[in-house]
Amino acid sequence: MKQKSRKDRQSGSAQLTARRLFEGGLVLLAVLGIVMGGNAFREHRRVIEAREQAVAAATDLVGTTYVSRAGVEDTLAEQALALEWPEDTVDWAMEQLAETDWTAEALEAALAQGREEDISEKALENRLMQLQFTTAETEAALSGVSGRFDYDARAVSSLKHCAEDLDGSLSRRDGRSHLEQALFTESQVQMALDSDVVNWQTAAEKQAGELLQDPLSRKGLEAGLSQAEFTTQEIRQAVDAVDPDFALNCTRYLRTADPDNCRSLVRLREAAQSRQFEEPQIAKALESRDFRYNAVRLAGQLTASCSEAMSKEDLSRELKAAQFSDEEQAFVLKYYDESTGEMPGESAIRDKIRQEEEAKKKAEEEQRRAQEAAQKAAEEAAAAVQAPSTPQTDAATVWIPRTGSKYHSNPNCSNMKSPSAVTIDQAMAWGYDRCKKCW
Repeated sequence: MKQKSRKDRQSGSAQLTARRLFEGGLVLLAVLGIVMGGNAFREHRRVIEAREQAVAAATDLVGTTYVSRAGVEDTLAEQALALEWPEDTVDWAMEQLAETDWTAEALEAALAQGREEDISEKALENRLMQLQFTTAETEAALSGVSGRFDYDARAVSSLKHCAEDLDGSLSRRDGRSHLEQALFTESQVQMALDSDVVNWQTAAEKQAGELLQDPLSRKGLEAGLSQAEFTTQEIRQAVDAVDPDFALNCTRYLRTADPDNCRSLVRLREAAQSRQFEEPQIAKALESRDFRYNAVRLAGQLTASCSEAMSKEDLSRELKAAQFSDEEQAFVLKYYDESTGEMPGESAIRDKIRQEEEAKKKAEEEQRRAQEAAQKAAEEAAAAVQAPSTPQTDAATVWIPRTGSKYHSNPNCSNMKSPSAVTIDQAMAWGYDRCKKCW
């Protein structure tokens, strides 16, 4: 009777397990409730703190600087992203600023921005719009500062500062562009340009100096100054003041127009004329050039670009098309090797010409020396014999004229003047024949 049956023991065990599970579930529910309640509290607290931070930031912005409603919203949105504020934090904070006078903020911004020395009224309006004030707020602000700023004087000041930044080298065109970009009105722009704040004559001279960094002709320089909106008198005085050497400018320009020195006289003259250089200036710039070698350099380029040897006819045709003269073409063809297609360079041709000239000079020098030796021998023979006043009886001595082909026995024969006395053997050796009159 002390022991229960197996079935009774199992039933009691099951009841105990169920009761324990029930009690455990109650405990778990209690814990979950506590946890969930804590999370809800913390979330609530996070929302409150975020709202407090947002309101404080918005209030600080409004209180310390001029700012538009949209500007505050943008700033708070950036902070919300960085600090992970709840979704409606920014909207809630902006609701707290519902009583803010945004028009007053715009007026404050207009007063602060408008104090800039060179700002125009239109530029001030753009500044307010960039700060995201509404059109109505901007118009109200501009109306509020109306009459406080002298925009005419600011246009003059802005032009003056622009000229100072450029060290006085300011053209009217650039001055106009500067003022227009600063959004001054057309009347203010013209008034500033007509003022004496810029010495336009000095500016024209400086502009002329800058323009002459490029090789310009007189007409080109005058055109550049005219485009810069200087007056005719200012241009004339500026050109006279800088007094450029336009012939030298023409030379400089032709160097840039023909850097390889391979263009013909005709082509270079056309290039200079296109830049409005005058003919005397062009002639002076071209007088020192040897266009034969320009043709040589072009021929070198042409032949080097061909895969096969170019014929002389084809090369001459190309040079003619480039407007080289017949003489220049002939000079090239004289040194061009048609069999190999090789065109010697300038230095090689000059060396060859120099060698030819040296050989020619040597031959001429040898001929001169031979003539001098013959003359000297004749003079020595004449000095050795005293010329008689009567016909010469010594058949061994004869007389030869300075010009002619006969030797004479009488120095007065044929009205000879200052004949030379030589031996008959010398006369015959030199090719003289006997005169039949005196023998």
